[in-house]
Amino acid sequence: MMRIKNYSDKSFVLIEPLSEQLGGLNGCFNSRLNKSIVESGCGWIFSKKYLKDVKNWAKTQGTLVEDLELDYDTTSSTSSDKKKAGKKRTREEVDEDDEEKAMKKEIAELEKIKRKKELAEKLKKLKEDDKSE
Repeated sequence: MMRIKNYSDKSFVLIEPLSEQLGGLNGCFNSRLNKSIVESGCGWIFSKKYLKDVKNWAKTQGTLVEDLELDYDTTSSTSSDKKKAGKKRTREEVDEDDEEKAMKKEIAELEKIKRKKELAEKLKKLKEDDKSE
């Protein structure tokens, strides 16, 4: 039985079997994995984009696959909408999001400046009123 488990947002680890043939599937053997995730501390680590390849290889070997806490989201997108849809964001979409964030930040800064000016004017009027009384 093949045992696979999440290792990170972008990778999974194959705990058993530890066959050298897995290197041909773009896997990398690591004997120093995080023991809080992999008890034995060793296994074959893969990008999630190779999950289907590993499962297909297991079928050709006549091996059953046991998914242990495996997350099937294979995107690396930071957009929650794109993640839900299972689509990767394009460079243009990322740039647009960055530009939108920068504009929102600039607007917030301008609003702070405007508010400071309003408060300064109110303070000036209060001081003038105090002097006139």
